Amino acid sequence: AVIDEHLRPLADGGTNETDNRAFFCRSCAKPKTAKEAGGRAKAKRFEEGRTQYVERAEAKARGTHKAIPSRGFSNGLRKKMNGTVEKVK
Repeated sequence: AVIDEHLRPLADGGTNETDNRAFFCRSCAKPKTAKEAGGRAKAKRFEEGRTQYVERAEAKARGTHKAIPSRGFSNGLRKKMNGTVEKVK
């Protein structure tokens, strides 16, 4: 089956003009649509102020924040931002 797709999505400022539309097979359109949906969802969360930073700050204020344990360093080591490894105290 063939789908009439917007090259630049309407949500991203695209138009319904013919130069912004193309025919894609369903299997080709699906990954394109999924990628665009993820970007739109992220932009919506940001506009609504639902970023990880904001949610973490609100959880800390409520006293419900739980630190996420580090992954891969269960042996008492922690990787620092500069790439070195240190022992967790």
